[in-house]
Amino acid sequence: KASGAKTARGSAIPRTVTFNCQDAAPGASDTIIVRSVSGTEMTVGILPADPVRAGFNFAGWWTAPGGGSAFLAETVVAEDITVYARWSALSTYIVSFDTRGGSPIGVRKLIDGETLKSPGNPEKPGYLFGGWFREAACITPWNFSSDKVVADTVLYAKWDSYTWIVTFVDRANPGQVEKRTVSSPAVSLG
Repeated sequence: KASGAKTARGSAIPRTVTFNCQDAAPGASDTIIVRSVSGTEMTVGILPADPVRAGFNFAGWWTAPGGGSAFLAETVVAEDITVYARWSALSTYIVSFDTRGGSPIGVRKLIDGETLKSPGNPEKPGYLFGGWFREAACITPWNFSSDKVVADTVLYAKWDSYTWIVTFVDRANPGQVEKRTVSSPAVSLG
């Protein structure tokens, strides 16, 4: 019988659609999903769940590994066919940390749209760390739980100065109190 031929009862000859995920599973060469197509519609009706591949977006099923045409749930299947997952690489970005004289923090490489985990607090003698900011003027803080990396990014450390009042009380003469102000950067009391 010719491709797409009908049986004597009028139903189409069953066909097989093989879905080649093309390296979707870590360490696997190709993950294969097979679906049988039969009945009068001769479509798969429902496509398999989108495969996942680290560092890539799934861009649909296609009739050739590097070309062909899109294969959709409603595509008529006239013969046994293998369709292939199409992948588009996700953009990756570098996040660097300008500690502005504080202890160094290494760069991070993230995929487009990921949230950044806090690198921790750098240290700088005589100052208190005031957070990570989007700009050198330290106006807009970076929110590590919700901000997404969508471009190469530099985050800037904010350093806050501090002022303490140190009170000296003479034990022999408790009424004699001396107060001194200490500010950052730290100064020694003489």
